[in-house]
Amino acid sequence: MTFMVVFMVIVFLLLGYYAMDKVDTFLVNNNSYPSNECLSDKYPATKETKPKVILIYGDNELAKLVKDYCNSENHIYEAITDFNDIGAEKKYLSLLALSYKDVDNLMMASVGLKIYGISHVIALCNSQNNLKLYNEFNFDKVILYKNEMDGLFNIVKEFVQNAIENEV
Repeated sequence: MTFMVVFMVIVFLLLGYYAMDKVDTFLVNNNSYPSNECLSDKYPATKETKPKVILIYGDNELAKLVKDYCNSENHIYEAITDFNDIGAEKKYLSLLALSYKDVDNLMMASVGLKIYGISHVIALCNSQNNLKLYNEFNFDKVILYKNEMDGLFNIVKEFVQNAIENEV
């Protein structure tokens, strides 16, 4: 009985192989495979032509200064309040995590970098004690919060300018 089952399985496999070989031969002889001309590159091309957006996370004075700067320089930006606001269909130039909460900045910057593949990420570190955590990630820049808003803004502005120049 076992011999018959093994024999039937082997015959079934051989017939399956034979049938698939005939199907492949038929497809090759009739040129039924799609050619490269039929394959469309429409979707990647349209994604490339979309304008690149600067993401700004944070609702504070520094974020407001950066938004005003982007408006004055005609840079396209999007202010977000949650990582669910990041759209997978858009092409992002950079992510600026500028809130006054280190946990939020770390989460937002790491999600943008690792999940959405945003190439230029800057994060604001609000406490010297948390700086070691920030340095474990591969963010482009980590800035330590100081009460000098002009200095912080100039660092972020320079980062945005460099990101735009590198992408053009």
